[in-house]
Amino acid sequence: MTPFRLAVFVLIATATIAGAAELSVGPGKRFTKPSQAAASAHNGDIVNIDAGIYEGDVCVWTQKDLLIRSVGGLAHMKSGGKVANGKAIWVVGGVNITIEGIEFSGAACRDGNGAGIRIEGTAPTVRGCYFHDNQNGILTASDPLNDVLIERCEFASNGAGDGQTHNLYINHIRSLTFRWNYSHHAKVGHNIKTRALANHIIGNRFMDEATGTSSYVVDIPNGGLTFLLGNIIQQGPASSNRSVVINYGEEPNGRNPIQRLYVINNTCVNDHPQAGVFLNIAAGTTVARVENNLFIGPGTPINGPATSKLRNLCASPSQLVNRAAYDYRLVPGASAIDAGIDPGTADGQALLPIGQYVHPKDMETRMVVGAAPDIGAYEFGVTAKAKKKKGGEAAQVAVDKPPEPKAEPKPPPQLADAKQKDVWIARLRGAVERELAAKREPQFEVVSLHAQATLRELHADGVMVVALAGTGEMTVAWATLTDRDRASLATGMARRNDPQLNALAAFFLLAIGQESTARDHLMRAGEQAAAVEAAFVPSVK
Repeated sequence: MTPFRLAVFVLIATATIAGAAELSVGPGKRFTKPSQAAASAHNGDIVNIDAGIYEGDVCVWTQKDLLIRSVGGLAHMKSGGKVANGKAIWVVGGVNITIEGIEFSGAACRDGNGAGIRIEGTAPTVRGCYFHDNQNGILTASDPLNDVLIERCEFASNGAGDGQTHNLYINHIRSLTFRWNYSHHAKVGHNIKTRALANHIIGNRFMDEATGTSSYVVDIPNGGLTFLLGNIIQQGPASSNRSVVINYGEEPNGRNPIQRLYVINNTCVNDHPQAGVFLNIAAGTTVARVENNLFIGPGTPINGPATSKLRNLCASPSQLVNRAAYDYRLVPGASAIDAGIDPGTADGQALLPIGQYVHPKDMETRMVVGAAPDIGAYEFGVTAKAKKKKGGEAAQVAVDKPPEPKAEPKPPPQLADAKQKDVWIARLRGAVERELAAKREPQFEVVSLHAQATLRELHADGVMVVALAGTGEMTVAWATLTDRDRASLATGMARRNDPQLNALAAFFLLAIGQESTARDHLMRAGEQAAAVEAAFVPSVK
């Protein structure tokens, strides 16, 4: 198993690792400071840090397989003028460490590279964290074996103002997966800078907004195998570098051996009156597919050796719901609707995004609505999640259709016999095995990861090999699937003319209380519908 696959698997399984201890940090707890827990934790432990401010408490984490998470809100690691090892608030030197829900601010050191987190270990996951007002939000050491996953985080106003420090700075590592994040207002530096050999930059919001002074919004100076899929990218009127928004491969020193670039279904907006270049591609790039992108504002869309420039659209802001409020969804009748193509796959990656960004730092499933994919980062007709922002600009809301009133959730029907679920789980597994034997790979949502997965293999011992879009393969135990996972798996396999698969979908949808959706599958289940109805009390009418 690769380090990256192991990192994701550990996230799912950590809580059940035999012998793992839970360490509590906070006022009145055994450990009052995170640094005390860092000194005492063992491999595989869980560190729970109460919400609150921990000022001047910096530390180094050296263990393996740790889960470090906040409890009751963000736990705020405030530098207070201190950094660990002269580098960062937290120096993460261990293997397969997951950090969730932690806030980092104020890191500064003499060399100008103070970071919220300095990554020196391998296969870390950083999720749901907030980095602001540091010299660098995250800074990694160079490591050709390191795979870094960062998702659902916010990076704001990081940088020393020297142009050499950034919201996050990824050095020469094997791979970066950066998805569903909000990176904005970098101080003169870049909203993201990565030198990784492989970059999966998917479904993020990169913004200067009205006052941000970033240089490049996205900088990939050494190239590499890079997927820039489904992002919203904006250069603001106060940008310190108005010539280029996205830069690829312009630094020859340390250039990666692979120079393949895929820029698909992004929405790029230039709010500076100067007409620069949206996407600059260095000479020597062997593959540069630039497809289904929406360009708004003045400037040249593409400069450099693009090998494919299909279905990109330069359009007016009237395509967007509210350019001034950074709501880049499409309006009814926009020329971008149904104007894209299915870009297929390349280098093992599906190029059409399966999710789209929801502000702040979230995602929703994206599917094709209509005759063809829409151009840009948003599919018209997909109902948006409504989320409140912490303050300032208004939350992004669905505009394709008015919100429907929420009904009170109904409990799922009671099973007629507790053993019925085991029977239907066995049927589901049999159906999966038949699909795989027919060379069909079921797709479903892994609810614990909020991510779409493709099921590649199911072994006799119950070990599944699944591929997360933009991430790579991982292993999951069949027994760890939840009812929601099973419902997603069953509905993903259901075909209109297959009663057995529709019966499976109906059963697991009923098991999680989704009666209205289950009825659609019951209507296609034929004689199998009676078996589904008989599994519940009262029976479904």
